[in-house]
Amino acid sequence: MKYIITESQSNKNLKPLLKKLGMKTLCEMTSRTPKEIINEMGIKGTKEDIIFLTKTIFENDISPVLTYCKYVIIPTQYSMDLVVYIPKPAPENVGRYMFDQGTRNVYRDAISEALYKFGGGIIRGHNIEVHNTGDC
Repeated sequence: MKYIITESQSNKNLKPLLKKLGMKTLCEMTSRTPKEIINEMGIKGTKEDIIFLTKTIFENDISPVLTYCKYVIIPTQYSMDLVVYIPKPAPENVGRYMFDQGTRNVYRDAISEALYKFGGGIIRGHNIEVHNTGDC
């Protein structure tokens, strides 16, 4: 179901809508870019803003696309570290680059790209670690 958000509704409802629906859906609903939505919400790129955006984007935009067990956001002095746990490879594939290290690299790159794209360029300077421990 698609509907249009008017300007008067936009300023006061964007943050709860972003938290509930995610950046991709909100951009489609409002016909705005992530950068425009972030500017309207008054997000400046503080550590708290980056963590809020990361959590929202991860739960709403990345979760439907990538399978993961859990993630942990660790605040640092100016940004954050993101640790993502994914399922273990099959026993016969442990240690094989394509199914082990290669998979972790693909996850890290996809997550980093999604955070940058849906974060309007604000989410920078972060560190992403992907572990395939299978702690699901």
